[in-house]
Amino acid sequence: MKKIHLSALLATGALAAGLLAPTAAQAAPATANPGDWPGLAQRLAPVVADAKADGVDLGLFVSDLSGGTFDDRTLYLGKQDSFTTASTIKLALAATVMHQVEAGQLALTDPATIAELEVVGGSGVLQNRPRPIATTVGEMLTLMIQVSDNTATNKLVDVVGGFNPINTLTESAGIAKSDLHFGRKMFGATVLPDGDLWSTPHGFKQLLDLYYDTSQGTITPGFLGRPSATSLIALMRGQTVKTKLGATIPGNILAHKTGENATVSHDLGFLLLSGREVSIGVFTSNTGGYPGDAWYAAADPYVQQVGAIVYDYVLRETGDGSPAPLPTPAATKTTISLNRSTVAYGKGGVRVTVRVSAATTPSGRVAVYSGTKLIKRGTLKKGRVRISLPRKLARGKHRIKVSYRPSGTKFAASTSGAEVLRVR
Repeated sequence: MKKIHLSALLATGALAAGLLAPTAAQAAPATANPGDWPGLAQRLAPVVADAKADGVDLGLFVSDLSGGTFDDRTLYLGKQDSFTTASTIKLALAATVMHQVEAGQLALTDPATIAELEVVGGSGVLQNRPRPIATTVGEMLTLMIQVSDNTATNKLVDVVGGFNPINTLTESAGIAKSDLHFGRKMFGATVLPDGDLWSTPHGFKQLLDLYYDTSQGTITPGFLGRPSATSLIALMRGQTVKTKLGATIPGNILAHKTGENATVSHDLGFLLLSGREVSIGVFTSNTGGYPGDAWYAAADPYVQQVGAIVYDYVLRETGDGSPAPLPTPAATKTTISLNRSTVAYGKGGVRVTVRVSAATTPSGRVAVYSGTKLIKRGTLKKGRVRISLPRKLARGKHRIKVSYRPSGTKFAASTSGAEVLRVR
């Protein structure tokens, strides 16, 4: 096929970004199936439940890629319907870029020029370069995966010819439109019904299957060749965002892609422990109304816990297919103190100091309750945190207590005794 250069595409207007994929068969989302992998499900289910109680609606999948070490199981837990994808959808675009490279339509060395009007904010490094920005298809692909560069992403959408080639590739490979769809650029306007980004956990599980199976030589016609899939997984190994799965899974066996915005915090990829390979995806939705960075502080520890549990399970799996017993989490003790025991209604200034002690310094989050009502949250720093209580607690007596929720599996949860606060 004749190679099409970027300059020609731009000149002919072939980069129209508004084209959408044709309607595809609508697939029902996967359903939670703890009975299909009970040894792992029993470890992960409490994390899903705790997250939901904390205003973090969490869904996940874990799938055996090893060829039988885990009996070819796939586990789905928690929320399994559609999430907005944030930057995780960039894996579909990355596959499209490499598909067109294989077809001779593009080359990774093709130059590209990004004008001022094409620059967007959020994550990335291209936005910091002098204008116009000179780059290449290969550099934009690398930056899109490893630093989640939004400007690179939006330019690559134009380079491949808009949304239609992306969606056509994933749908022709067997992923239903309802399970995975790329319908707008980063920071682009949502135009219903199709001008948005979405996926189910099952949709991303299918995409990761395609990546991995192709890298191992099982080719899906019309998707990618083995070298391209291998190179994309290698790029995922270079992921620089380590606030989610990368915080609890060693980097030498993790290839992944993160995505986050004000309403979601996701991470998905591969644990590439030789002979025990699995794919994993963890997806969260902000049902607690967390503002700004408070959302990531709430959601990311749950993603980290899932990663820690799956890694430990994979690492410790025994030869008969059953997991070895997990080590007993270290006991913790949570204590609290109030800086005052009485306050006038609406005055504020009440602070609770939380200390969580263990044999080593614990990490994680704490939730402050008045009786059974959640009123505030916080994140431990060196085993302690000081939290200001809401100014307008109802008049009367409040029994203040704090629950500690660890990150990972090293420490056990614990709850403090109650301290009485009277609001006059």
